[in-house]
Amino acid sequence: MLEDYFRKTVSYERPFYCNTGERPNLVIVIPAYAEKEHLFKTLRSVAENPADELEKTLVICVINNEESAKEEVRENNRQTVEYLHGLITGQLKSNPQENRKILSDINYIKQSPLRIAYIDAFSQGYEIPDQEKGAGTARKIGMDMALRLLWPSLGKRGLIASLDADTSVEDNYLSSLRAHRSGNDLEAFVIDYEHPRPEDPFLWQAICHYEIFLRFYVLGLSYARSPYAYHVMGSAFAITTGTYLAVRGMSRRKAGEDFYFLNKTAKVCPLRRIRTTRVFPAARLSNRVPFGTGASLQKRWEKGDPSGKVYHPEAFYILAKWLNMAEHLILSQADTRKLVRKAASIHRVLAVFLEERRYPEVWENICKNTPDVKERVRRFHEWFDAFQTLKLIRMLHGSELPMISIAEAWDIIREKKMLDVVPLPDHRLPENGDPQGLLNFLRRI
Repeated sequence: MLEDYFRKTVSYERPFYCNTGERPNLVIVIPAYAEKEHLFKTLRSVAENPADELEKTLVICVINNEESAKEEVRENNRQTVEYLHGLITGQLKSNPQENRKILSDINYIKQSPLRIAYIDAFSQGYEIPDQEKGAGTARKIGMDMALRLLWPSLGKRGLIASLDADTSVEDNYLSSLRAHRSGNDLEAFVIDYEHPRPEDPFLWQAICHYEIFLRFYVLGLSYARSPYAYHVMGSAFAITTGTYLAVRGMSRRKAGEDFYFLNKTAKVCPLRRIRTTRVFPAARLSNRVPFGTGASLQKRWEKGDPSGKVYHPEAFYILAKWLNMAEHLILSQADTRKLVRKAASIHRVLAVFLEERRYPEVWENICKNTPDVKERVRRFHEWFDAFQTLKLIRMLHGSELPMISIAEAWDIIREKKMLDVVPLPDHRLPENGDPQGLLNFLRRI
């Protein structure tokens, strides 16, 4: 099975440096692209976990850049690797000119039992090809190596966690990951997250609005009872080696690799939420990729406006009616034409959406090859997945349901009782759309 995967996948053979020790049962993969200023803070946060948890954990840092990378990126990566190599070999070179905080973090890591490895995907001859640059390829390189390391002793039951170089963890991160394992071959988890508060007031307002946007989207999917109602963050998920093989590995996309990977994963097994620990992704400006946290903050910074809008809750109301009706008609073995006609009665844009994606033909093919009605429901959700769901929401937004302010959306959510589907914290709902109060509330549900 392992040999079959590596025979069929795109292979990235890169130098791997690791200290010796007992085989891990948990491997954390961290892509790092010119991240010297952040990586060692992240590694220190992992090192602050209990020693007995660290002993069977390995952190793989994938130090990477593309072939056409600028010299400052390459130099940053070279310095990062010097420190990592020194930590692995126990031969750290003193550098009094280095930032004191970085040196403090490195010294703490040195004194801890944290086991570190790195993959050279940055030096000449080992860079990532320009056409494949991005976090997806770097994450795949690290996760493929994790698979190789875990497979001999654990087979499908090894655990791979995905983290980012600018994302700190709590001191119960490792124990929480292990505690949620049931021992099944196919398991996947999303981990609670929280953007730390930046010192800059503008950035704090911007990240506050952006995180509300993310949480409103997942809340809307939860209301619609979509099987894809989970938050998507490359620094906040973990999967078994069995799951990784089942979905044929990490997506190599430049951006959004986490979205596409978790979309595949959710079709294989449910994504269980870990609420007993959190990760803390940095809130910083970035133009490396066209979307995501950094890109969103960058756009707000350039506009000089930290606020932002969210999808109209009515879009999720339409989605809920569609998913409920589709399941009901499938289980009652209604014909394909009735499904499309019923969709038109919910909203005309929904009907157009289904016709454009040739849904009647897709569904007819599913029915021919899937006689069991319960299996048809699963196949329906497999087709109408996270990607199709997002496309529908955006199509509704682009036609008749404009993006609206957080305060307006919150009023509609309360009016339509969209919070009835989630367990609420033991206090009153926020009365208005105050972003900070609302964000604190949403983080608790």
